[in-house]
Amino acid sequence: MAKRRKKGSRRAKSDDQEEMKAFLASEVIDQIVDYSRRGRAFERLSDAELLNIWRDIWDDLANDPLNESNRGRQADIAAEFSLRKSNPPYQIVKAQIKTFLEDSQKAW
Repeated sequence: MAKRRKKGSRRAKSDDQEEMKAFLASEVIDQIVDYSRRGRAFERLSDAELLNIWRDIWDDLANDPLNESNRGRQADIAAEFSLRKSNPPYQIVKAQIKTFLEDSQKAW
């Protein structure tokens, strides 16, 4: 007798992934709106200055991943990139992100 496949099991996983993507996108938009409402602290920085502060905050997060103030600053800087119609340059801080994620997992 052939095994029955659960109806919609593949689709359910895909739907869950799409729902998670939508949730994360909503969170990003909420962060951008919040940052904008608070006055865009990084708005007057040049692109080069914003890039440097991006590197600095990720260096700080790699050294102290549980620092909520640094996490908030990182979200604000990412929001500023987005408001400038640019994606945050995650590729230049790959090593710091890796360290941040590893250390964050150890803490939990």
